Amino acid sequence: MDAPSSPHRGGPEIAQARFAAALLAPGVDARETLAADATPRGFDVHRNTVVSSLVRALAEGFPSVERLVGDEFFAAMAAEAVRAAPPTHPVLLAYGAGFAAFIEAFAPVAHLPYLADVARLDGLRRRAWHAADVQALDLGAFTGAEAGHVAARRIALHPSVGLLRSAHPARTLWAAQNGDEHPAPVAWVAETALVWRSGGALHVDDVDAPLLALLDHARHRPTLAELLSAYTLAETQAKAQAFATALRSGLLVDAEALDAALAHAGGDGLFDGFLPRFPTPPPTPSDPRRITR
Repeated sequence: MDAPSSPHRGGPEIAQARFAAALLAPGVDARETLAADATPRGFDVHRNTVVSSLVRALAEGFPSVERLVGDEFFAAMAAEAVRAAPPTHPVLLAYGAGFAAFIEAFAPVAHLPYLADVARLDGLRRRAWHAADVQALDLGAFTGAEAGHVAARRIALHPSVGLLRSAHPARTLWAAQNGDEHPAPVAWVAETALVWRSGGALHVDDVDAPLLALLDHARHRPTLAELLSAYTLAETQAKAQAFATALRSGLLVDAEALDAALAHAGGDGLFDGFLPRFPTPPPTPSDPRRITR
């Protein structure tokens, strides 16, 4: 006859899962989850250390949020987030991709509707910092090249580029927490923020409609001719100005160079969880998305 099953029987994977669950269950006696003889000494101390370490990791990754709500409140909120969604990857630098979504659903900060988007900007900065190194496109890359070859060259976004459209002035509020000593009075309007790395510097700036449209097109890896195609003089001028801004800021790369860099980069996609949905640019008069009546 088979021996009666024990709630604590199982393979190593089950035991590890129970141990991890007990670590993140405050107020629960570990012996209720683990076998009494399997509960290590000092388990509660170890549990507090694990939670504290993960809270500290969130504080380091989302400094703007911590400054907005204060250290004590942030620690309490982050502890709840840790228990709700512990790490699933051993690299803690990539932990916190779901923190903004947690903040959106966290009732005690419901009166701070902008807080989640400020968290998203912190996340985009982290992603930008760890993005692959790729030489940005510049005018020198086209010098002396045959016109047809230049036109056929495929263009892509620099891997550090990320954008966030917020219904709130999230970029302005973020800037006020990060060195903007004399912020202008906050205009409570929607903002679209652009985050990228140029050389060793991180940037968080606003983005106008023509540049947003150009970046939206560039993420689909068009040829240079396709990227700059226009139907009207006004659109041609707007695209030319946006293209010049993108080159000057280091926002564009050669698509083949990007593929080569990503092929040699470790942890490809590790920080993509911090990337929100790309904002949809407003339609232009020659855009087929334009609504006609």
